[in-house]
Amino acid sequence: MSAFETSEDVKHAPVTKRRKRHLVPLLVAMILLVTGIVLLWQRIVIVVPGGSVGVLYRPFSGGVQLDRVLNEGLHIIWPLNYVTQYSTRVNVQELELNLLTTDLLEADVKVVFQYEINRHTVPLLHRYAGPEFLKKIITPQIVAALRDQVSKYSSKNAFTTDLRELLTNITISADDLILDDLSPPGLINVRLVKLSAIEILSVSYPKAVRDAIHQKMVEAQHAEAYSYVVDIARQESERKVIEARGIKNFLDLAFNGVNADYLRYRGVEASEAMAKSANAKVLLFGSGASGLPLMLSDQVVQQALPVK
Repeated sequence: MSAFETSEDVKHAPVTKRRKRHLVPLLVAMILLVTGIVLLWQRIVIVVPGGSVGVLYRPFSGGVQLDRVLNEGLHIIWPLNYVTQYSTRVNVQELELNLLTTDLLEADVKVVFQYEINRHTVPLLHRYAGPEFLKKIITPQIVAALRDQVSKYSSKNAFTTDLRELLTNITISADDLILDDLSPPGLINVRLVKLSAIEILSVSYPKAVRDAIHQKMVEAQHAEAYSYVVDIARQESERKVIEARGIKNFLDLAFNGVNADYLRYRGVEASEAMAKSANAKVLLFGSGASGLPLMLSDQVVQQALPVK
């Protein structure tokens, strides 16, 4: 013992060394715990966003938990467990298909459909179909329903007058197929996915067919225009017949038919109409009582006169 150490210091020295020996493992354990939490944070803390649900999978205690659905919000799970999230909103998917009508005409059709899952049966959907249920079950059944229903209609009516009926039949048929295909074993009429609506966005025929349809429409417009011209000519013909009948009746009443008096009367009317014109003119009257005037413009008279 040195000259500066007291007996009290000597007594507390072993206690301090023991405390330091216990503090080191505790510090190491805390560092390992914090490191593990940081590394496994995404495996422990699960956030289910709005419009979604989560399905819990426990690899060491029963697998998929059919009696539990993780709703929106924050959840704490064991690091060895897994959570698969599914959207419960109305989802939209587009398809481009080549369909054949009953008259064997091909058509390139773009289709859009809406679907949504049943949030209460998501664990069953996860067990029997999985996250790729759209690709494995929904899309194939909709394609099958489209091909089956379109083949029952002609190309003339399938996408025009009977379009609404066709879409209704496709929706009902596809929904029934999905219900049968997605029903879990031992359960009847358990709806895991609901098909909301199917709509056709566009229809395109082969170029030869499009050109033929265009030519047909052009010819139809030409035929309609020609029919209009024929109607105009017919109406003009009827007008002239009516006018001729009126003139004939007038002649029968006024002049007892077409005679010299009527011709003289028409000549006077023509002369009166020409005399009202503002242009300069020369009137030449014929000889005799029946002589009709002849009107010449001033320019014609000057050309007829001899040059001095």
